[in-house]
Amino acid sequence: MSENLTHMSALGNDFIVIDAISYECDVSKMIQDKLEILKKDMPFDQILCLLPPKDIHCDVYLEIYNQDGSQSENCVNGLRCIGRYMHDYNLAFNEEICVQLVNQISKVRRTDKENYEVILEQFSLDPEDIGLKKIKSDSYSFMHDQGQINFFSVSVGNPHAVIFAKDISTIKLGDLAESLKKENCFINGFNLNLAEISSNNSIKLRVYERGVGETESCGSGACATALAAALFKEMQHDIEIIFKKGTLNLKIDLDSNKIHLRGTTSYLN
Repeated sequence: MSENLTHMSALGNDFIVIDAISYECDVSKMIQDKLEILKKDMPFDQILCLLPPKDIHCDVYLEIYNQDGSQSENCVNGLRCIGRYMHDYNLAFNEEICVQLVNQISKVRRTDKENYEVILEQFSLDPEDIGLKKIKSDSYSFMHDQGQINFFSVSVGNPHAVIFAKDISTIKLGDLAESLKKENCFINGFNLNLAEISSNNSIKLRVYERGVGETESCGSGACATALAAALFKEMQHDIEIIFKKGTLNLKIDLDSNKIHLRGTTSYLN
C-alpha cells in the first residue's frame, strides 16, 4: 500500500487515513480506483482524507468517505484519530487542532498520547438541519414488526435517529434500520442509534451507520445519543457511552452549545 495510508482505530471503529498534505495525491481518484482493494487489505468503516485547509483559521480540511464510497459530513471518532495522527506526524503545532469539515468546524484536543477530546460546537433538533421530512417534534415514529417505534432525531453535523430500548442486545439492528429506511423520511439517509440506559449517567449503545452498517463504535452516534438523553430523558450531562470494546466519556454543555467527547485512539499497522 501507499506510504500515505495509515490504518487507525477508535474503540473498534476502523479508519484509513489518507495524508494528502504530506504526500501529494488525487484523493478522489485513489478512492475510486482502490476502494475494493482497500476493503480487503485494510478493512475500514470510513476513509479520512487530510487536505490543506480552505479556511485560514483551520489546521486541516477533512473529507470523509464511507465504506460504500459515499461521503459523510462528520465522524467524531475519526476526528480523534486525525488529532493523534497530526500530532504524531508533526502536522499539528498546538495541543488543540481546528478541523474544517464540509458543513462545520470542530476542535480536537490532545489529553495524553492516546486520548483525544473532540469539541462539537454545532448541533440541531431542527428537521431542516437534520434533513428530516417531518414537522418539528420532540419525537417521531415508524412501523416495525407491526408495532410503532418512537425515536428522537438530532444533527451533530450528520443526521441521527435515536431509539431508547430496555434491552438492546437481542434486537436485530439491521432490520430496524431497514424499516426506518422504508419510511423515506430522511432526505440524505440517517445513522441509527439503539440505546439502553443502564444508570443515571451511563448508556449502552449500538449504531447502524449510513453507508457502512453496524459498527463497533460511533463517536457522532454517541454525541447524538447523549444529547437526546440529556434533553428528553433527564439524564446527567456527564455521560458514559458504552460500546463492546470500550467507553466514551461525554459532557453536554447546553449553556455554551458544546458537546465534549473523550476517548482512546490506536494504530492498526
